[in-house]
Amino acid sequence: MKERKAFNFYKSYYDVFKELNDKDKLSFINALFEKQFEGIEPENLNGMAKFAYISQKSNIDSQVKGWEDKTGCKLSISAPTEPPSQGVSVAPTEPPTQQEKEKEKEKEKEEYSYTIEREVLNSVANLFDKKYYDTEIKKQKWLDEIRKLIQIDNEYKQTIIDVIKFARNDEFWQSNLLSISTIRKKNKSDITKFDQIKAKMPNQQKQKSAFENW
Repeated sequence: MKERKAFNFYKSYYDVFKELNDKDKLSFINALFEKQFEGIEPENLNGMAKFAYISQKSNIDSQVKGWEDKTGCKLSISAPTEPPSQGVSVAPTEPPTQQEKEKEKEKEKEEYSYTIEREVLNSVANLFDKKYYDTEIKKQKWLDEIRKLIQIDNEYKQTIIDVIKFARNDEFWQSNLLSISTIRKKNKSDITKFDQIKAKMPNQQKQKSAFENW
C-alpha cells in the first residue's frame, strides 16, 4: 500500500489552531494528521477542538480524496491482508452492530445539522459587523448557538433566519443583538433573547415564517 508522504498545510488550519488553548491545539493537530496520513476519522474530539476540526472538514476531506483519486489508493491504518491459503475457509463479514448503526446515524445527523447551521449563518452574517465573526473561532461560537437553537430549542431554520433579520432591522434589538453568540442568553425572567425577539415580531411575519418552514 502506498504511503502518503506530505499534504498542503493551509493557512486556515493555522488560523484556527492559534485560537485554541494548548490542550485543544494538540487534539486538533493530532486529528488533522491522523486523517491526512492514515484516513482516521476523529471520534473523540470535544469542545473547541471539535469546532475547529469541523470548520476545516471540507478542506481536509477534499485533500484526502484528491490524494486517493490521484494515487488510486485508500488511506487506512490496516495492513493489507494476505489472500487465504487454498482450502482455508474465510469467516463471513459480521453485520454492523446496533451500536455501530446508532453511531453512524449520529454522524449523519451531525453532518446534516452542520450543513443547516452553515446555511443559517450564510444567510444572516452580512447583517452584523464583521469584527464579531472575523475569526474561525468566533464563527464556531455562532454556529454552536445556531446548533443549540435547532437541536435543543427545536427551532426551524427559516424561523431562526427570520428572527435574526427582524432583530437586525428593529430599532431596539439592532443595538442589543450585536452577535449571534448571545442570542440564547436569558434575562432575569429566564427568557432568551431569541424568544424575546420572536415575541416582538408582528403576527403576520410569524405566520409567513411558519408557512416557509413547511
